[in-house]
Amino acid sequence: MKKLEYLIDLGEFLRTHVDELISDDEDLSNFNELYGSYAISKAEDSTLTLLEAQETARLDFWALSQYGYTIAQQVHALDPSSKTYQKKLKKLHDRLEFLNILQVFRTINASEHIQSQRLCTVERLCEIHEWLTKDLDELFDGKLQWYEPYHSWQLRAKDNISIRKYYPIKADIMPAVLQDACREANSLTSIDEIFSLHAFMYHIHPFSNGNKRICRIVELILLRKLWVDTSVVPPSLWYYRQQERYIKRLLETSLKRKDYVRFVPFAWGSLILGVLYVLHREIRRRRSKILNGYEWLRILATLREGERVSTKRLQDHKDLKRIPRRTFYEILERELEQVGDIIKREKQGRNVYYSLSLQDSTYQALFAKFRELLDIYKDENMWYQKISFLKWW
Repeated sequence: MKKLEYLIDLGEFLRTHVDELISDDEDLSNFNELYGSYAISKAEDSTLTLLEAQETARLDFWALSQYGYTIAQQVHALDPSSKTYQKKLKKLHDRLEFLNILQVFRTINASEHIQSQRLCTVERLCEIHEWLTKDLDELFDGKLQWYEPYHSWQLRAKDNISIRKYYPIKADIMPAVLQDACREANSLTSIDEIFSLHAFMYHIHPFSNGNKRICRIVELILLRKLWVDTSVVPPSLWYYRQQERYIKRLLETSLKRKDYVRFVPFAWGSLILGVLYVLHREIRRRRSKILNGYEWLRILATLREGERVSTKRLQDHKDLKRIPRRTFYEILERELEQVGDIIKREKQGRNVYYSLSLQDSTYQALFAKFRELLDIYKDENMWYQKISFLKWW
């Protein structure tokens, strides 16, 4: 199958099966909100730890707005003559940066009219840029070392910007190009086009700073508009985990060759990993829910993916040691019959081994699509193999 035909087929498959793949899970949505925001902030060389990000993410909308004022007060209270001044200032900067990104994520996820909105206009992009960079210039410009001003809301007016020896298009023609890109963005009907737009917007670099954030947020908004549920892990998480490859894809292929479609396979892989993560979580939750309803088989719910246990080891469990052997086998056989194919049984010589198996045709079909992606785009194969939860499949 040709590459373009494959991507079109993959998009149609996900559209058709999205309701089956994704369940309404508020905890997962919150998880993705946290990790999506954290990934974008870490892509900007943030020193914020995940624990610090989690503490911020626990705050509601009102508390978040108050937290912004608290950060401003802490910045003004710092002593510039202190040896730790720059370190503390950088930490406060990173907290505020994450806070702004988190608030934008929540605004997007809370929007009930995203389908009908004219999502992409130059004014809208400037507004998002202002949200993402709120108070950063005011508090840190001229104070924090190596700080590059964002000039919130303002489009790039200068040409003195380079990204690893790449120079974006001239600032005087950029607004007109951006206007055309926004016009096209509002009529996009495929995920491929959204990923191509991501690369193109980074190519024109509409703002002095914060362009990667804008590209990822616009991508997220447009994906939400098409079909991607808030329970799907955002591609930005995988962009961050493979940050060097992400930048390389944008610069070496999408930018220098001006072939924006070349970014698409990498972005597709990141999106599919988000869906597969959700499915993986669903399998674990269903498995635990079913097995915990049984007296003995609930012990197997603690098994890790790919792990198996022998009958002898199962019987040696501290909760089953004092049970007569015959009674043990009778109850085990009865419970195994009731759970069906959730438990996989393998016989090797005199030993019988049990492992977890909660398979589903939709899960298997999507993973087969993912394997096709690896086969078609072999140069992306290596990093996908390092994703731990995929090893079980």
